[in-house]
Amino acid sequence: MQERGLLVAAGPLPDEPGVGMTIVRADDGVDVVALATVDDGSVAGGFLTVEVRPWDVRFTG
Repeated sequence: MQERGLLVAAGPLPDEPGVGMTIVRADDGVDVVALATVDDGSVAGGFLTVEVRPWDVRFTG
């Protein structure tokens, strides 16, 4: 696994205009908000916001 986190999926939510979801796989202790703020100019510029919510994955393929 990468130290900074790994982008798994990203895209808009069709039932909520202007809202999207990004799934990042990261080790415990990785600051994913800081990653988004530094690596995404839209977040750094205040155009988009980030809300981090943990996800307990039960099944993998």
